[in-house]
Order: sequence, then C-alpha cells, then structure tokens
Amino acid sequence: MGILIMNQTYKIAVRDRVPERIRSQGRDCEVQEYSDEGYLRHLEYRLLTEMEAYLESEEPERLADLLEVIYRVAELRGVLPDELDGLRQKMAAEKGGFSGNLVLLSAAGGLCSCEKSEGIFEDD
Repeated sequence: MGILIMNQTYKIAVRDRVPERIRSQGRDCEVQEYSDEGYLRHLEYRLLTEMEAYLESEEPERLADLLEVIYRVAELRGVLPDELDGLRQKMAAEKGGFSGNLVLLSAAGGLCSCEKSEGIFEDD
C-alpha cells in the first residue's frame, strides 16, 4: 500500500517560472493570474514570508528573493527600480545608512516618529 500525498493549497505569489518547474517534475499545479491590483496584495504578503525565510536561513538567496518581490511591488506602485534606488540613496544622504551598526537605546521624549521598535532583541 502506497502513501497518499494530498495536494497542497498555497494561494501565494510565485515567480513566473515556478509552475513550469513543478510540471517539469511530472507534478500538477494550478495557478491563477491576477490583475496588478489583486496581485499587489499577494506580493505584499510575500514580503513577510520572504523576510521570515531569510531570518530563519540567513541565506543570501533569500535576500535576492526579497529584492525581487520589493522591485515588483515598487513597479506596481509606479516606482521603477532606478527611482527606488535613487530614493534609497537620497534617504541615505539625508538620514544616513546602517553601516554604523547603531542601536538606539533611549531618547528624551520617546522615539522619533520615523523609528519604532518592539524591543524584540536582547542585549548582545
């Protein structure tokens, strides 16, 4: 008697060639194409899942996946990759980057409106 493998239901945004890769392995899959507006909602959820995957694995490929999703979300919001990078550079010039490894411990009057923390990290 064999093992019955049930179909998995995902309803998650995937890269364009994922269905092709699944079918090339002799497996069936079902996909649905969404409008840009409908797909954006799925992509924004995918941002969370990719971030979680990176935090669990710390693999650079997961960062690349995250960037791919970010670029598509930006495109659907009307921002081209060059514009997004320009905005990143402008913000780095105005506010600085993250190369200083700084962690804010306290601030008179509370946190500024631009930075919020849930206090999830313990002291190193």
